[in-house]
Amino acid sequence: MAKQKKLNLNNAKIVLERVAKDEFKDVDLLSLSHEFSEFSTDKKLYDYQSESLKNAFKVLFKFYNDFNGDKEKLYEIYKKYETPNLDKKLSENEILKPFYDDERGVISFANFINKMSFYMTMGSGKTIVIIKLIELLSKAMSENLIPKKNIMFFTANEHLLQKFKDEVELYNKSAKRQICVDSLKNYSSENSLFDEINVWAYRADLLSDDEKENKIDYANYLNNAKNYIILDEAHKGEKKTSQKENSKRQNIFNIMSKNGFLFNFSATFVSDENKVTAICDISFAKWQQMGYGKRMLNFNDLNGYKTNSEFNEFERQKALLKAITLLALSKKLKIKGAYHNPMMVAFANSVNTDESDAQILFNTIKSVANKNLDDVFSVAKAELYDDLKKARFLISDNESSDDILGFKELSDEVYNIANSEILELVFYAKSGNLEAIYFENVGEIAFKLDTADKPFLLVKFGDIMPWIKEKLSDIKITRSFENKEYFKNINENSINILLGSRTFYEGWDSTRPNVMLFLNIGSGDAQKFLVQSLGRGLRVQSVGGARKRLNYIAISDNEKEKYKKSALMLESLFIFSTTKEGVEAIVNAQKELSKSVSKKSEIALSKNERITGEKRLFIPVYKPFKVALNEIDKDSTIKMSSKNKDYLTSITKNMKNALIALKYGINDRSKIDEIRGLVGQNKFGTDEKMDHKNSQNLMDKIARNLKINSEKFSEFKKLGDEIVHFKHIGVDDEYKDELEAKIKSIRLKGENYKGVTIDPDFIYHYFTPVLHSKNKFAWISHIIDDESETKFLEHIKGLALTLKKKYDWWFFSRNDESLDNIYVPYIKDAKGHKFHPDFIFWAQKGDTQKIVLLDPKGLVFSEWQHKIDGYKKIFDESKTYYKDGINLQIVCRVVNDTTDVPDEYKKWRIKFDEIASVF
Repeated sequence: MAKQKKLNLNNAKIVLERVAKDEFKDVDLLSLSHEFSEFSTDKKLYDYQSESLKNAFKVLFKFYNDFNGDKEKLYEIYKKYETPNLDKKLSENEILKPFYDDERGVISFANFINKMSFYMTMGSGKTIVIIKLIELLSKAMSENLIPKKNIMFFTANEHLLQKFKDEVELYNKSAKRQICVDSLKNYSSENSLFDEINVWAYRADLLSDDEKENKIDYANYLNNAKNYIILDEAHKGEKKTSQKENSKRQNIFNIMSKNGFLFNFSATFVSDENKVTAICDISFAKWQQMGYGKRMLNFNDLNGYKTNSEFNEFERQKALLKAITLLALSKKLKIKGAYHNPMMVAFANSVNTDESDAQILFNTIKSVANKNLDDVFSVAKAELYDDLKKARFLISDNESSDDILGFKELSDEVYNIANSEILELVFYAKSGNLEAIYFENVGEIAFKLDTADKPFLLVKFGDIMPWIKEKLSDIKITRSFENKEYFKNINENSINILLGSRTFYEGWDSTRPNVMLFLNIGSGDAQKFLVQSLGRGLRVQSVGGARKRLNYIAISDNEKEKYKKSALMLESLFIFSTTKEGVEAIVNAQKELSKSVSKKSEIALSKNERITGEKRLFIPVYKPFKVALNEIDKDSTIKMSSKNKDYLTSITKNMKNALIALKYGINDRSKIDEIRGLVGQNKFGTDEKMDHKNSQNLMDKIARNLKINSEKFSEFKKLGDEIVHFKHIGVDDEYKDELEAKIKSIRLKGENYKGVTIDPDFIYHYFTPVLHSKNKFAWISHIIDDESETKFLEHIKGLALTLKKKYDWWFFSRNDESLDNIYVPYIKDAKGHKFHPDFIFWAQKGDTQKIVLLDPKGLVFSEWQHKIDGYKKIFDESKTYYKDGINLQIVCRVVNDTTDVPDEYKKWRIKFDEIASVF
């Protein structure tokens, strides 16, 4: 067994999203096709949210309907891509032993392939996607599109669990079917008497393999592992939770979904397994590059907050004044009717110690509020002026260069805003003494100046009473028993500064934060906390309530100009951090995420200049038509087990039409009569591996496919834009310029670039140069990167001289099934498909042109049988076709060296050293 390869976030690449888009792009979403955008009467899903769910259900439908839930078949698809070794060692995962077979102490990753991860940054609407997923799972189950199973939801803590329930409650107000969230402790396998969607929910950290205190034993809720398990940040544990405990919990989720499916949602995935199985990739970097989030800027360190010596008093005041000056500028530049009311959030690593970070910052706020600090203001403004002139975003995009110039212009505003105006905008008064209101029912304390009429500061700790008793003896405190929750209503109240710790690092959403302070946060566990906390400041709401930045919304240039200066401040998140390590943590986290999503550009290769006007290349084209299920042969029709056939025979003999209509929901009598005829004529194929456990699923599948959408031959036409993939070579941005330079410099001799050969030797290829590799790389797409294709190329080099002697001219091209449009239609499993041969050749002598379709991929007969069957039904290789004065002959062969081919198909398979024989 190969040794497990340890990869970091850079190395493990997203695979499942690519599989859904490339391999499963033609999967029919059936009755769900129009269900992916609506959420409630006043809320729709964003494009990226609905796209992720569409991809998810393409995978589910492929897995359950085409693969019949066979994990090995899905695993084979993964193996086409560059992935690390994700097998699990039994010695490190003993809890799995009773449930999975191992080979020499290792459990294959194929056993855990029934999962998908949703990698969604904080603020991107993760909870909405979870609720929509639940709705769609229920709908798909009710229509027998996927197997019926329990839906279970687990999240990291009580706060996130309550947030989920609150969001469900809002959803239910306008939903056609209500979602009922109940505790897993109350689990029952009995169906609800009401037409509702049951979701069994619990805290992930309280799920264990035994019962003690408030923990529950997962074995009591296993349900034969037939569950759709949804996780929300469930890989996180409490700070005291060990890595071993977290790993054990993840294995429990694997066990509970063994015969179901696992959906894992998080903003901070770190494991290779979650990256590889990601169906949705919305990281900080990608989200911002799509125009959805505020862009981050990092300013000078808060060095003065490292210690509480008098020497640092000036530094602390200066740093805070820089932060509140940016906050005041944001508030001043806000235009009525657009954007939010800006706010500053300060996260402290320590709270109730003698010289805690929170206490030091609080004291500094107090001194700024009641002292004349014009001298400090002068230094702070001078430094901030320089900072803005040098401003750079942590994540760059197409807007950045213009906005850097904008910040240079904006730096003048630092001197144009008076010190007194800054204080009034933030504190609601020029100076004053702090006084407090403590709301005992909610555990919050708000502060205002005695010269102002409303509070500007809210302090929120987990246990705030010790701090109030020990640290606020010199401040007037009014106790209140009102349920006035400032934090819960932060979007509507006067609070300009939030000060706290882990109490509000997740689980709340607001567009208000524009300034963030991180005090002694940035190493170890606190470093993870820093990355998670950033999400609280990323949401943006620009003009007209749009959730994208100004440059990404459709308004006139005049309107954009009106809001430009406002947008620059209010669409930015200004970050201050205590330590150098803290700043590096932010920057490195973003670099890691940017690299993992690797924004791609396209490179266009050149069409071969030897293909002049008189050299016409012809291809076949088709027209649509419907074929009846009873007209196709058993190899191409719906397949089922002998047991399934016996069942169909029984119901068609013993049930009347009315009972079949009632039991299976088939209300069209003609369809029932057709099904009877198909069963009576034994028209279905037999395959014991295709045993349909659910009779409703089987009947639905037959009824849906009584008429099959297919295509038939129309004519030959001159090649136009059917081959386009060479114009769309996808390349990660970081390699684009270097690769383009290499391509331009290539003349006679090939060159290798990061494992890809830039090959000018194929002078008769449709475009040049040819890019090929024996391995698939995530940084480049739409090149020849399959082992059988590269082997094929090597043989073509030896064939070139033969073809040149035999024909007046010849050319060939790779045919990319995801972008090109040269194919042969065929039917498999009662569905229309397209066979895209990997290579197409044109060889002409006089007025006769031979079109040769060659496909070197099909090693297993069952993989290419239906493709050749489709070709044989359309084309006669002994026939000559005519088009525009040219005699056309067409030939198609599968190329491989296997010997396991039935006699009737041996003609259609040639070995690599036999390629010349078809010409």
